[in-house]
Amino acid sequence: MSTGTTTIYDRLFLLMIKHGKSRNDLVKDIGISASNISDWGKGKSRPNVDVLIRLADYFNVSIDYLAGRESMYPDPSPDSCTLMKAFSELDEEGKTIVLAAAFTQGQRCKNIGGNENENGNGQSC
Repeated sequence: MSTGTTTIYDRLFLLMIKHGKSRNDLVKDIGISASNISDWGKGKSRPNVDVLIRLADYFNVSIDYLAGRESMYPDPSPDSCTLMKAFSELDEEGKTIVLAAAFTQGQRCKNIGGNENENGNGQSC
């Protein structure tokens, strides 16, 4: 069992990205307030057990995963955290643009085998 350094909000944020969910989706689908989610991100409060259960069920993860007591994925790198925070500040159009660019880059890497970039200089995608 890994304790990790991520917070409940960090885990929630990763799950939102993985499942393509916005804060507004959580408000609507789970019945929690946007201000509560914001407070979790600022460290002002934490979700109660009932909300943790709803979040765990919604994302099909364990409460232990949300609480950081078990690892579903490796902890994100500092670069990943920076990217995720920047992504979270985008509006829906910006998020769509970024996701489309990431998908296109992933396809490009698959097409060239992931061994070198378009310039042929040996750097991985």
